[in-house]
Amino acid sequence: MDLYSYKDNPLYMDRYERSKKWVKILPMVGRPLQTSELIEIQSLLADHQKQLLNTIYKSGTIISGLDIIVISSTSDSINLSITEGQIYIEGFVIDIEASSQVIPTTGTHIIGVLLDELIIDERDDITLRQGATSYGLEGSSRLIWEAFITLNDPRAIPIASVIEGQLVLPSSTRQSKI
Repeated sequence: MDLYSYKDNPLYMDRYERSKKWVKILPMVGRPLQTSELIEIQSLLADHQKQLLNTIYKSGTIISGLDIIVISSTSDSINLSITEGQIYIEGFVIDIEASSQVIPTTGTHIIGVLLDELIIDERDDITLRQGATSYGLEGSSRLIWEAFITLNDPRAIPIASVIEGQLVLPSSTRQSKI
């Protein structure tokens, strides 16, 4: 899954790399704060959050929900309902809407979660202009991750599989209650 593709866009310059060993961004009195520095502050904090949470979860751990229920099956297909839930991916707990899948009963099929990365601005969401003291001027864009259930996508994080019509749920993707 190719996350953070916005980094390829020159409008969103982000020089943060873990290998640089940055711990803080230190703005100085009398110097303007650069847009790239604001992005780097977010990247630095997200990386620190990820390093901490990776000691508890691995990417793909189901935090809640995402229960897979067999609704019906025939000799040709199995009809599944997947409840809404949350999954841990790269330092973030991501919400996923309920969905359903119809899967062939022959072969091996992988059910996974895929993130779609979107960048929106005030043209996409008019509320980004409202309530600001800048009198409706354009402001910052927003990075959105939309998660959805997919079938047989090699970029997806696997959460279950159907092998020859049998649902297989790996026990290692579920968060244990502490």
